[in-house]
Amino acid sequence: MSLVAAQTPAPAAQNPPAPTTPAPAPTVPLPDIVHAWDDLVGDVIPNAPIDPVLKPPQLPVSHKPLDEFGNHFFFESRTEYIRQDAFFSGLPTTTGVINAPITNIFNPAGVPYPDAFQPSANSIYELINLGTRGWLSDRLNTNFTVRYREDLTHIDAGSEFQSPITAFPAARRFELLTGEIELHGESGDGALRNSTLSVGRLHEYSTDLASFDGVAFGDRIGKVSFSVFGGRRFTYFGDPVQRAIGGSEILFRLPHNTTLEYQNLFYVKGSHRVTLRKGWEKSITASSSLSMVGGHLTNSDTRLLWFPRDGKTTLRLGFQQELTDKDYVFDYTELARNNNPLFDSLLRLNLGQLTPFSQVFVDGRRDLITNRLRTGGSAIVRRLVPEALQGPFNDSFEDYRLNFQFYPWPKIETFWEYHLRDTHRRSPVGATAFDDVTIAGETREADFRGEIRHSFGHGRLTVSAGGFYRTIDLQDRFFYLPNTITKGVIGSFNFKFDSHTRVYFNYSLDRDFYVFQPDLSRAQTLRVGLIWRY
Repeated sequence: MSLVAAQTPAPAAQNPPAPTTPAPAPTVPLPDIVHAWDDLVGDVIPNAPIDPVLKPPQLPVSHKPLDEFGNHFFFESRTEYIRQDAFFSGLPTTTGVINAPITNIFNPAGVPYPDAFQPSANSIYELINLGTRGWLSDRLNTNFTVRYREDLTHIDAGSEFQSPITAFPAARRFELLTGEIELHGESGDGALRNSTLSVGRLHEYSTDLASFDGVAFGDRIGKVSFSVFGGRRFTYFGDPVQRAIGGSEILFRLPHNTTLEYQNLFYVKGSHRVTLRKGWEKSITASSSLSMVGGHLTNSDTRLLWFPRDGKTTLRLGFQQELTDKDYVFDYTELARNNNPLFDSLLRLNLGQLTPFSQVFVDGRRDLITNRLRTGGSAIVRRLVPEALQGPFNDSFEDYRLNFQFYPWPKIETFWEYHLRDTHRRSPVGATAFDDVTIAGETREADFRGEIRHSFGHGRLTVSAGGFYRTIDLQDRFFYLPNTITKGVIGSFNFKFDSHTRVYFNYSLDRDFYVFQPDLSRAQTLRVGLIWRY
């Protein structure tokens, strides 16, 4: 039985064998058009090696915060050397001052004072602005601005080259203009995502420009923006008793492209301003403001701006009304008393009483002849209320300007302007007080100036030259100088070495300067500067 079982095949072996599936043929990729083209022209144009200049080696990039400092740091410096020269005719000034030694003997030729005839002066000016944007933290920005000025030449008392720097020891001054650390919010900070906190030496504008050492905070929540600031007022030329200063601003964005803004500033007195602005689709914007000082309404100002979308026309209209004499004659700092013994020993400058006035102005610009000609003009008319309260720094006048900017050829620009100002001053005849200066000053001024500018080397070098001609009528109680003439030439060039370095040269020459006529025959000023940016 075992033998039979061994010889009996399995049931599966009794079935016929399944047909065998042939193996698939290997897939041949279709020729790519790029490879086909390379095969066609490969033997025609030999492959050239890549120029190393076109493929510089890629250096590894470090992401450490200290190594990224250069990407967040900015630096700009402006250095300027100023040379001034005066050339005298030897004749006495209009006030009788002569260039002669001071003696104890009366000089019939005039009043000797040689210090007023200093022939030249040299000075240096340096301005540096530096800071960071987003270094160490995306929320952090810094900004610092310093200024240095020095008179390289000793300036005599009474010299025409005197400046505020002359009053300081060694005739030099180093000033920190801005020193600001700013923190701002980000998108994940909720209500503070649009906030900004600034600490340091700040400049904030509300009703006036406030300069102080302190803190400022601003934020925008929905359609409302606000800011508050406060600190200690800093000065460069005095020591005021009042130091505390502060203010705030709030802006409401109303429907129909309308905003309502309230600003205030507190220093000795409180200043307030409310402004309403409205915009229309056809590029028209109107604004109206009302100001108060110490609880008195002082000023109203209404303006209209038309700026079409083609950008070729601009028109501004305005009406300003000084309502009372309770406003500041100069600015809000004039009320501060000074602790500086030098300043307190001298008489204060009295600019006179502020007189209410009405003023209208219009200013327009228009591009013509396919943008090759740009013309513009302005007119300002002021009237005192009443006219009898006229003063040397507060008077009625009309001021007109007409200018043209013409591009005759590529890279050549010309500019021409005519200016006329008529001042309404009373006649000096009949003045009784010896020190009456209410009628002193200019009565008419007319000047014309022109300039041509040309650039070379794709704008790397710019050269300009021009001149001016001016006539002025002057009067006071003792002198009446009609048609005093001053004229001069100006020239400059500006060369850009690269994206970081620029040098410039400015020169001006005045002849027959009207204030010192006829003793000062001409005066010239030379400025050489270097601007460098990182």
